[in-house]
Amino acid sequence: IARTGKGATLGAVDAPGVLQDFSDFYCSHCRDFALDRAPALVKDYVDQGLLRIEFKHFPLRASSYGAHIAAECAAGQDKFWEYHDLLFKNQQGSELSNDKLKKFAADAGLDATTFNTCLDQKQGKAQVDADAAEGTAKQIDSTPTMFINGERVLGAVTVAQFKEVINRKLQEKGVTPPG
Repeated sequence: IARTGKGATLGAVDAPGVLQDFSDFYCSHCRDFALDRAPALVKDYVDQGLLRIEFKHFPLRASSYGAHIAAECAAGQDKFWEYHDLLFKNQQGSELSNDKLKKFAADAGLDATTFNTCLDQKQGKAQVDADAAEGTAKQIDSTPTMFINGERVLGAVTVAQFKEVINRKLQEKGVTPPG
């Protein structure tokens, strides 16, 4: 999956649809979106240039904070999405140690020295904190919380429900939805 734009972004910079995904790597519904629902949206909208997905860090628990910083370190090597998927596939209810986060980086083919330094120095912290502050400003109190062209979409939403909102938002911009 090619990453374009600033940070953890997937899709064309000028896509008419934007889905902001405020997510926590320790949230099971976030995992379900990332691994089960998002691939259909990528295929039907992102790959067609109609939708950009922006992952926004929103760690609800202090214990998931390190995983979010680690994901930003992966983003620095253009491997955010591979690392994102690894975190969700290996999701645990307890805190992931730095050793475990570093092992995932190796599994994702990241440069270990660069990643380890980034993680140890918490170089991704500013981006995680900025995303979390944006979420707080939008009065988010649960994950996943998404916005599709500004419209709030909460919780465990089906692919069909996502498509309904995305298609409506595209039509509002004068864009014909796929299918």
